Amino acid sequence: MHTWKEKLQAAIHETLQHFTASSPIAVTPTIQAVACLDKIINETLPSHPLEKEDNIFIDHCRITYLLKLGHLYQTKQYNAEARALYDIALNIHKNNTEVEPSTHVCILNNLGAIHLKQKEYQQGLNIYDESLNIYYKNSNIPIEYLGNIFLNQGQIYVRLRKYDEALHHFEKAYDIFIHTQDLKIKFATLSTIMTSMIGICALKEDDIELAARFKLMITLFGAKHPEVANTLNTIGIVQIALKKFDHAQINFKKALDMLDNTHPYALQSIRFLTALKDNEQSTQSPMPAAPTKTLSYCAQTKSEQSEVFENKQVKTKASNATNFKTKAQSAYKKQKKP
Repeated sequence: MHTWKEKLQAAIHETLQHFTASSPIAVTPTIQAVACLDKIINETLPSHPLEKEDNIFIDHCRITYLLKLGHLYQTKQYNAEARALYDIALNIHKNNTEVEPSTHVCILNNLGAIHLKQKEYQQGLNIYDESLNIYYKNSNIPIEYLGNIFLNQGQIYVRLRKYDEALHHFEKAYDIFIHTQDLKIKFATLSTIMTSMIGICALKEDDIELAARFKLMITLFGAKHPEVANTLNTIGIVQIALKKFDHAQINFKKALDMLDNTHPYALQSIRFLTALKDNEQSTQSPMPAAPTKTLSYCAQTKSEQSEVFENKQVKTKASNATNFKTKAQSAYKKQKKP
């Protein structure tokens, strides 16, 4: 026989599955979404009085529902609806501070991702600063949360054209995710980080640094890995922005040689090679993309995983993660001192 807590979790999961299965996605107004949640809770509550732990559990379920529904809306670009749900989740957390602090970080980071999408860069940086404060005050939050904060901060600095700051934050994210044991998360995130760093090196025309980082990427992924091809495409796109059309063509061809012609990255290579060929036959040069837009475009071709946080625990190598976290906390405290 299922407990009321198990029934509540199952009902929330079923409701979220309904939203996910809708095609096109059913966007429920915020008031209705919250009313639906309240109905689920009221129908599953036990008849006996609730203990303190029960109320904490219910609030955690509320936040989980709001986070997952907000995340679903966010991935479909319904940012206003997602933002409203995250705000409600934040209020619940503020009224019950005993809910896991990692959920607080998740809410803030999802909001930060929306600010990034909506080009509200300073607001995004403020959100991530708040996330850092919470993270460093709580030793039980997985270190990958910190890595994702650094990664998203780096992406904001790219948009602000503060490329040295962006590289600095990407490096800190790399130092965390290189130790992650979950290989799927590790390589998906490292791909995003390294492609971004290599794109910045190409933009700065730092050929030595670019070559060193590209060599490292090949060491990690293998010379024929699709993400290496995607990085070559990124370099090519940046070179178009810099009007280095011959160099760009070479990199697009290298990328194409690694892949089947039906692969999404191969289709991207073909599209740009066609554009370059058309340009050669024209008397006018194409308008190169602005460098910031170019790097933003490259980032958007990657998985949304790097920008949107999900509330799940990720295993890490305990010794490496703990040592890095201790050093990071110490450095942060020193930075905060006047």
